[in-house]
Amino acid sequence: MKDKRVFISPDFCNCTYASTTLAPANKSISDLKPGDFLFFYATLKFKDDRRSPEAWINQQWGAYIVGLFKIESIYKSFSYVLADEDARKSFKEYAWFKSLLIRGFRDDKAPWIKGIEEESGLLKKAIPLSSPESGQKRSCLAYDLFRTSRGKKLTLKTLIYRTILTCEGERLDTLLDLCVLRKKSRRIS
Repeated sequence: MKDKRVFISPDFCNCTYASTTLAPANKSISDLKPGDFLFFYATLKFKDDRRSPEAWINQQWGAYIVGLFKIESIYKSFSYVLADEDARKSFKEYAWFKSLLIRGFRDDKAPWIKGIEEESGLLKKAIPLSSPESGQKRSCLAYDLFRTSRGKKLTLKTLIYRTILTCEGERLDTLLDLCVLRKKSRRIS
């Protein structure tokens, strides 16, 4: 059996992330600045035969915020990372960076993010974006906190998956109050 590589992205241990060339969020990510937050979500399926899930967990599958980066640096593309000594040091353990170096690839026209280590990482408890009843419905929290990239409030018809969402001002403060990092068990400010 051949050795298989797993590319972990984002890399929460080293607080590094690179988008892909075709990602619809690239423009929005590129518009972020140091000190802004980038949240990461995953769709998760519940598996545990020993006990029933807590009330906020969808028993089938649902979307959850699983981590965040408070942005230290944003690089416009891989070539910008290669041109900056500090960036190369930051990304040297990132699997995607290593892979592109091995393949001799020099530019991908997608943003690369370095998070502030003390204020970035996996969350101790995922934050539900889906309702506990249906993975196809949004949670009350998602409706309250997020807006579309055009500033409109989420509606039943708004797709949260593959949709760029924003959370600003008091809504962002509310979301950050829910975020406790796994590695330090402390709230983000």
